Amino acid sequence: MTLCILALTVEPQISLVLTVYNQAKYLNDTLTNLLLQTYQDFEIVCVNDASTDNSVEIIQELMEKTDKIVLVHQEYNRGTLNTRVLGIRSSRGKYIIQFDPDDSFTSYTVLEELSAYIEYDIDFYHFNEVWLVNGLPIQQCDRTDPLQPICYDDQIWANPRHDFLTRDQLQLELMSGQLGYLVHGKMIKRSVYLQATDFIQPLVDRYSIYEDDCSLMFGVSLYIESYKKINLYGYNYNIHPDSVIRDAQKSTKFAIQFVKDNRAAFIFINFNIMTKRRRSGLPIAPFTITYGMHTQYFLRRITTLSWMQKCELCTSSYLYMQSVQNYIDMCSYICQRSIQTDFIEKGVCYEY
Repeated sequence: MTLCILALTVEPQISLVLTVYNQAKYLNDTLTNLLLQTYQDFEIVCVNDASTDNSVEIIQELMEKTDKIVLVHQEYNRGTLNTRVLGIRSSRGKYIIQFDPDDSFTSYTVLEELSAYIEYDIDFYHFNEVWLVNGLPIQQCDRTDPLQPICYDDQIWANPRHDFLTRDQLQLELMSGQLGYLVHGKMIKRSVYLQATDFIQPLVDRYSIYEDDCSLMFGVSLYIESYKKINLYGYNYNIHPDSVIRDAQKSTKFAIQFVKDNRAAFIFINFNIMTKRRRSGLPIAPFTITYGMHTQYFLRRITTLSWMQKCELCTSSYLYMQSVQNYIDMCSYICQRSIQTDFIEKGVCYEY
């Protein structure tokens, strides 16, 4: 059961969908950044995923001062993918921008700059993120920080090669990571998002998945007809000690669960690619590698598992692959380290 509080009467042009789970420390600054935008035809849909801190109280205090905030509750914690889907379905804007509760726009004029494109009625607008590690741009952060190379690579990938893309080109760009598989830095029509959430609903119903980006973006790619690149670095993506991605370094249990979530999402989407590829001609390899890189990010940073155990977990997560070479490519770093540092029992790394 969900509960929606304070539904606004006038449909806004833009909905900012904000997933909230125990981020009270950053939430007030994020919401203030959004509310102070010079462009004001927007709503903020805050979806509380059963937070146990005072996040809800902070939102409610701001709701007393503005009518731009909608608060939606999940009855129990269901993970980021489920929370984003609920936020999409609770929103009313023509366009949706996904937000995390510890992020911000780079300036107070970002929404105004983006709103100028609404009249062109494009399905998918892509603007870029600025990656900050502990408050510093990735180019300035400590090179010994384990997240530095991840952030740097992702910022490079999120660099579209064309201003306009056809539907088939867009699918390939999303699958290959060229547009960045993250949901951030993208303004997408709500009607497209609704079709995408209908497509991934079986996945949402069955699992509490914390890995949301690949699944949601793949669903979106199936229904987009038009794309436009906007030359704007408008979204601050913040990595800090309290970030979810940091939990993979702190907790082996969390990291392994993340890998298992990835597996569930991968199997679901891989099946749909295989059943649709005759019609769409969509290649599967780039999508596979994108999932593999995401999985390796977490496995590489677990300190309590041997490389052999990581290799086994990585490859066994993708036994549904149609191509042995694809999962070898995905898990190559993990398995190479395993071969170098551990005794490998026959069959652990399969064809490696």
